[in-house]
Amino acid sequence: SYAEKDGIILDDAKETKILLKMIEQRKDSIAQYIKGGRQDLAELEQNEINVIEEFVPEQPTEEEIEKYAEDAIDAYIEQNDADYTISMKDMKAILSMVQERYPMANGKIVSKVLKNKING
Repeated sequence: SYAEKDGIILDDAKETKILLKMIEQRKDSIAQYIKGGRQDLAELEQNEINVIEEFVPEQPTEEEIEKYAEDAIDAYIEQNDADYTISMKDMKAILSMVQERYPMANGKIVSKVLKNKING
């Protein structure tokens, strides 16, 4: 199922990113409304979040991302050669491997796994 925005076909990953961004914007608004004592407006924003969340695919847990990142790093090393020494310069390639599987994977998590593997 593809949606279209400004004539650009969106895949599920891009669609999910947009939905998550919409949720974040509403969370920011809720914080502002609560500060301003407008609980009624905060509730309206929360209701919108509840509706948007129905369209967001379930996100992987941090553990699932870490496990997959470890597998991706191992596969990446094998692709290069057995004596390949991995470094942070490989981060971009590994992150894109992980994001193929989990489009919304957080780069910080992947980076942490990669650092642990390098410092092993």
